[in-house]
Amino acid sequence: MPAVRMIITCSLVLALSALPACQSCSDRRSPPAADNGGSEIETRRLDTVRLQSPPGNLGTALDLPAPRVRSFELLAAGKEPRQPLRYAAEAGEDALNVTVRVDSREIVGEEWTPWGTLPELRYGLALRREAAGSALEVRGLDLSVGQPAAGSAPDVATYVARATEEMSRRYRDQVQGRRASATIDARGRIEVLEPVAGSEPKPGAHTRQEMLQILAESVVPLPEEPVGVGARWQVTMLMRRGAGMVNQVATYELVAVDQKAAKGQSGQGASPSWRIKATIDQDGEHQAISPPELPDGVSAELLALLWRADGELEVSPQSLTPRSGKLAIQYSVHSRLASGGVSMDLLLETKGTIELATAAAAP
Repeated sequence: MPAVRMIITCSLVLALSALPACQSCSDRRSPPAADNGGSEIETRRLDTVRLQSPPGNLGTALDLPAPRVRSFELLAAGKEPRQPLRYAAEAGEDALNVTVRVDSREIVGEEWTPWGTLPELRYGLALRREAAGSALEVRGLDLSVGQPAAGSAPDVATYVARATEEMSRRYRDQVQGRRASATIDARGRIEVLEPVAGSEPKPGAHTRQEMLQILAESVVPLPEEPVGVGARWQVTMLMRRGAGMVNQVATYELVAVDQKAAKGQSGQGASPSWRIKATIDQDGEHQAISPPELPDGVSAELLALLWRADGELEVSPQSLTPRSGKLAIQYSVHSRLASGGVSMDLLLETKGTIELATAAAAP
């Protein structure tokens, strides 16, 4: 695999997602049928990757001040008894830890490559409150990257090393150790997030947008109305995934309410925890993108992006982020690079899991 292709591919993938998700790239060809059991996301991908309309105008992802809620609909109120679900976090500091384990493949020529295991990623945010309420400080936690899978082909191993190095640099420049002030209300709606004085990112970095993306994908928004077990609600929002804009439709179901005591950070008091099933779909329309990682003279288009996560989360009113949970993820992206009149298509797929865990931060 030529080194320049490897670098360009790595740059584009990192610009579209926090996960490195490809192994090589090839000149533009028609995508063949994929052999993955006829999954729903595969069917949607085959329909969507054929989009050939002009790039849409959804705005500039890096300028989006906060995830923009387009609609919030209660689909079912659930069984009696019903009560409002609200966050009521105490003063103190929680640490959200995210663990990502994925396999990836892409089309080379006219064939899918074998699934390849990427290094495990661990990252997260610390959320600190000086007092009970909606104001808090957000701090990026350290990034940990696991060891690459043994036995990889030399070109795959080289790509993984480059992708890991670039992804680590990007996270450490933009999130790790950076601090921001934020306001998130009792229903989990992010109202504002801004870097604090003395924690400004390096030139060209986008700390606010990266932190917003992590928070928006971790905090479960709660309905306004009183609800009971079996309640379902759907939230549609415009948000960013890497350098692209996506429309996210998230459906939540209150599966159970655990009335057993869940002690707060002070060790006093108790409140129930909620077991919530989440199904989250993100759909990126055809759009031009301008990721800063691309080399000069190279333009990029996102033709289609599909991302799905589903699983169960344990949510406590005493913490904005889930106490625990595991989501199965599927991610498919079709993009196009152009330089000097030559174009190159990339069709990539990723599958795996995201685990979320929140606990009181170590003193």
